Parts: sequence; structure tokens; C-alpha cells
Amino acid sequence: MPEPGLSFRTSAEGVLIDVRVQPRADRDAIRGLVHLAIVCGLLLVQVWACVPRALAAEPGLLGSWRHPEEDVVVQVVRTGEGYRGVVTSGDARMVGKVLFRDVRADGGSGRWRGQIFAPRRGSWLDADFALDAEARLAMTVRVGMFSKVIAWTRVPAGGPATRSATP
Repeated sequence: MPEPGLSFRTSAEGVLIDVRVQPRADRDAIRGLVHLAIVCGLLLVQVWACVPRALAAEPGLLGSWRHPEEDVVVQVVRTGEGYRGVVTSGDARMVGKVLFRDVRADGGSGRWRGQIFAPRRGSWLDADFALDAEARLAMTVRVGMFSKVIAWTRVPAGGPATRSATP
């Protein structure tokens, strides 16, 4: 028998056979590395599965959003367990004021519920928020039996905040 780690060749009826004998310690080390890789892979899958769905959806809601009809931009930021939207540009009387508040995930469905301030009414109204198929922030506001959907457009990072300057 040859020494461990050496190879030898033999011929049986014209067929060349190359046999390599490995020491048991090498096989055990390789087996140990394979088991370690499998355990690390399973651990990574479990950690990834534990990431809350709300955190996965979070970047979609955060950022600056432009109103489709009025020259208003709102910055949505995280606050504790929810979000709020602060006016960053537009009507000078509204800049710095909270326009969305208490916006919270609605059961991990990619939807949120909260309130929006209606300046013309001077009151807070319940609203539902969702990202539509065109990556707009579709906000549905209900007053009695009436509802209105406002599709806010994301302002690109570093892009112009408003369409025009408002005094």
C-alpha cells in the first residue's frame, strides 16, 4: 500500500487507473468545512427570514414626495414605530409643518394608515397610503361617503424640490 497522499497507477487490461489515497485527517477536515458552510448558510437564511416585513418596505415610503396638483413637497421620515411627513417646500406658510402623522404599517401588507392635515378644513383626516404600480404614493382620504386618491410622485435625490418657487 502506498503512503497516504501519494498516487500510483496500475493497468488492468489496457485501462489506466489512477488511485489517490488521502489521509483520514484530510477527509475529516474537508467534511468539517462542508458542515460549517451548510450551518452558516442555514443561519443566514434564518436571519433573513426574521427581518420584519415593515423594514423591507420602509425605503419605499421614506423620501420626498411631490403633490400632483399643488406645488408642495413632503419629506417622509421615520418616527418611532411610524412615519410622518413634513412640508419641505411650497407654500411658505406650510413649510416646516407636519402634513402626515401617525402613519403606521397596516398588517405588513405594503399599506399604511395614518392622518393627513387638510389646510382648507383646518383638521386632520384619516388616510390610507400605498405604493401604486407606478411607484407613486397613492394616498386615499375619506370624508363621510366621499373619498379622494392623491398620487404623490417621488422627488429624485438631488432633483428639484418644486416645480416653481412659491413666495
